[in-house]
Amino acid sequence: MQNTGIEIEPDLDRGVVKKLETLSSLASTYQIPLEKLNQTISRYNSFVEQHQDPEFGKFIRDYAKPLSSPFYGVRLWPKVHYTMGGLKIDVRGRVLGKGDRPIIGLYAAGEVTGGIHGACRLGGCAITECLVFGRIAGREAASHTQVPS
Repeated sequence: MQNTGIEIEPDLDRGVVKKLETLSSLASTYQIPLEKLNQTISRYNSFVEQHQDPEFGKFIRDYAKPLSSPFYGVRLWPKVHYTMGGLKIDVRGRVLGKGDRPIIGLYAAGEVTGGIHGACRLGGCAITECLVFGRIAGREAASHTQVPS
C-alpha cells in the first residue's frame, strides 16, 4: 500500500476495511457491477497517466499512482451529520413555547436549540454557543431549584 500516513491496520483487524487482491473480489464483496468498476478504474488510471482529468478539468499531480492490487474497500453510506433548527430559547436559556412564552422549568443550550448559525452551519463554531448558553441555562435552572431542608 502506498504510504499515505493513514493508519488502517486497526480497521483491517476489525473488518471495517477489507484488503482484496482483485477487482473481481472487490466487486463481489461490495456488490459493485464488475464491468462498471473495471471501466472506472481504467478511466482513473488513464487520467493519472495523462496527469489530467479532462472530465472535471483537474490537474493530477505527479505523485498520483495508477490504482493496482491490492485494493482496499470500506462500506460507506450517507448519514445525517447536522440538522438546522431546534428548540427556540430566550437569552436566559429558557425554552419558548406558544406565543414565545417560556415553558416553566425547561431549559436548553447548544446545538439542540435553534442556534445562532442562521441559514448555514459553520463547523466548530458552536462551541462558544454551547459553553455560554450552557452556563446561562444552568445558572437559571439552579436559581429556580429548591434545596430540600
